[in-house]
Amino acid sequence: MALHDGELGIGELVLKVTPESVGQFTGLQDKDGVDIYEGDVLERRYLDRGNGIEFWNMQVLWEDGQWIIRCKNGTDDINGNSSRFCKIIGNTTTNPELLKP
Repeated sequence: MALHDGELGIGELVLKVTPESVGQFTGLQDKDGVDIYEGDVLERRYLDRGNGIEFWNMQVLWEDGQWIIRCKNGTDDINGNSSRFCKIIGNTTTNPELLKP
């Protein structure tokens, strides 16, 4: 972060941003009311028949004109109803290890 007194004008704030770290807001929120952005990694609990509770990590993506989640079993659309069962646990830029099998 730096104050710049050149072309931008005196006292304007200039921040360096990694373009890959910028994600579009989905318009959805997780179960805690936190805004969900493209590239976020969500965690969802599923009841696995006979094996108890299983946690899945899912990546939020924009694909074919809609917001989707990608997990180990493929992709699915995400909406306000399904997002309320998820929790943001990181993002693909800062925490890529969250998506490793």
